[in-house]
Amino acid sequence: MIDIRSISDLISSLQGIKDLTQSIVVSRDSRVVESKTNELRAEVLLALDSALSSKTEQLTLVDEIRSLKEEVLQLRDWSADKARYELKEIAPGVTAYAIKEPMQDGEFKHHICVKCFQHNKKSILQKEIRSPGRARVLTCKECKSDFYISGIPKAEHRNYHI
Repeated sequence: MIDIRSISDLISSLQGIKDLTQSIVVSRDSRVVESKTNELRAEVLLALDSALSSKTEQLTLVDEIRSLKEEVLQLRDWSADKARYELKEIAPGVTAYAIKEPMQDGEFKHHICVKCFQHNKKSILQKEIRSPGRARVLTCKECKSDFYISGIPKAEHRNYHI
C-alpha cells in the first residue's frame, strides 16, 4: 500500500514551498530573498524526494498486482486442465492420473504422476523396460518416481524408487 506518511510528507513539503514563495514575494531585502530562495530549494528537493518515494512504491505495487494476476490465471488454467484427469489404478497397487475418455480430444493416452499432480504439475510418465528382469516401469522425469507395472524391482535398476 502507498505509505500515508510519504503522502503527508509531500503535502507538508508543498505547503512549505507555498509559504516560502509567499514570503519571497513580500520581502524586498536581497539577503532575505536569497535565504528564502535557498529554503525554497530545500523544500522543493524534499517534495521531489517524497514524490519519488511514492512513485517507487506505486510501481512496486503495480508489479506485485501483475504478478498475482498471472498466478491466478495459471491456477485457473491448471484447475481446468486438472478436471480432465481422474485417478486410476494402472496396475495392482499402482495409481496414476489418466485423462478421462471424453476429454481426450485427440490427445494420446497417457498417465500423469500422482506426486507432481498434487503439486499442480503435469508430468507425463515415460515407459521404460528395466533389466535384469525385463520390468515394465513408468517413470516421472520431474520427481524421479518409478511405477512398476510388471516385473520385480531390482537393486540394479537405475533410479530405483518405490
